[in-house]
Amino acid sequence: MNKIKLFESLPIEKQNRILDAASEVFAKYGYYQAPTDLISQSAGISKGSLFYYFTSKKQLFLYLLDYAITEMMSNIDVRPQGDHLEVFDYITYVTKQKLVFFQKRPYLVEFIMKAYSEEPSLLQESKQMPILFQYEKEGSAILQQVDYSTLNENITPSELMTWLSMISFGYMRLYLYRKPGAEVDHLNEQLLKLFTQMKEKFKRG
Repeated sequence: MNKIKLFESLPIEKQNRILDAASEVFAKYGYYQAPTDLISQSAGISKGSLFYYFTSKKQLFLYLLDYAITEMMSNIDVRPQGDHLEVFDYITYVTKQKLVFFQKRPYLVEFIMKAYSEEPSLLQESKQMPILFQYEKEGSAILQQVDYSTLNENITPSELMTWLSMISFGYMRLYLYRKPGAEVDHLNEQLLKLFTQMKEKFKRG
């Protein structure tokens, strides 16, 4: 049995604990600076056990990348429900999915973003990258079909999407680096309130 098969034979809870620890460390430090000692410590296993399941840090990184992409695509469906694509309804639909996924596996999202921006050479070795590109292409095509007629004249569709990206990124940073004991529910309420205010400001009529 190869190492990956050994890892995948572990209880799901233990697999997730190891992958969550790895995603957090890679997200914070990047691939080259990520200490495997910290990954194993965060996962509650020995460093020897970590490399019993993975031959190298590179294999762990690539396995995690493929896993994270698969999880994101299976949890965030960019295809709208029904035929109507009113822009604010569509934004709400996708954002709620992102919120649920992000709270379930927060560092997977930041890990993908970090890998995407900082490790282009490693991305080429990921089996899932062609699938991710297709997923993004599909999402971009859907955005072209969205009904923007409800936007008022003070903002363009491109500007609206830029606003949304900035808000989403800001929320992610606040969530990941919030103070111990800070209430997540309050943060979520603030995000939804911000979306409501945006809708009131930029929706026609």
